[in-house]
Amino acid sequence: MIIADDPANLDAAVALGQLLHETDRYDEAVTLLDAAVARDATHADARNFLGIALKSVGRLDEAPHPLRRRRADADHRQVAD
Repeated sequence: MIIADDPANLDAAVALGQLLHETDRYDEAVTLLDAAVARDATHADARNFLGIALKSVGRLDEAPHPLRRRRADADHRQVAD
């Protein structure tokens, strides 16, 4: 995947990761999006789509921190209700 290996194409790599997720290629999406986040941990779309892909493969606990926090908040609200 040339697009995923070129740091200048980070946005394109994220778009490809999203496409992989939308076509049920979750493991590939996780791999690609994880690499994108490793290149730029501040890239909001990369972090968001990585969290979504990780949730799809049952690994939400590995998601970027804000997504884990949202999950914990939701779990807490369910227990409180």
